[in-house]
Amino acid sequence: MRILIVDDDPLIRDLVRTVLRQDQTNEVVVAASGPAALDILQHEDELFEMLMLDIEMPEMDGIELCRSIRKLPDYKTTAIVMLTRKSGLSDIEGALPPARRTTSPSLRCERHSTAS
Repeated sequence: MRILIVDDDPLIRDLVRTVLRQDQTNEVVVAASGPAALDILQHEDELFEMLMLDIEMPEMDGIELCRSIRKLPDYKTTAIVMLTRKSGLSDIEGALPPARRTTSPSLRCERHSTAS
C-alpha cells in the first residue's frame, strides 16, 4: 500500500513510518507540512492509497489540508486517517462530513469504499 504521512513532528513521522514499514509491502512517503503534502500529491505519478494527517500543524492544519485534498480529483475517495494528540471528538469534527466518519476511542478515520 502506498501511504503518505503528514506531520510537522519528525519524531511522530519516524515512529509512524517505522510501524507502517513493518509490513514490507507498504511504501511510505512523509511530508512535514500541509503545503509540502499538497505538492507531493499534485506531482507524484503514482497515487497514494492512504493518507495520514496530523490535525495540529503550523501554516496549514490537518483539517484544512483534508479539505484541500478532497478537492483534488484523484483523492476524492482516498482513505484518510486523522492523527491527533487531542482526545475530544469535537476537536476533529470539521475534518469529515458526518456520513463519512467512523469513531473509536483513540482513532477517527474516513472509510474508503472499494465496491465498484
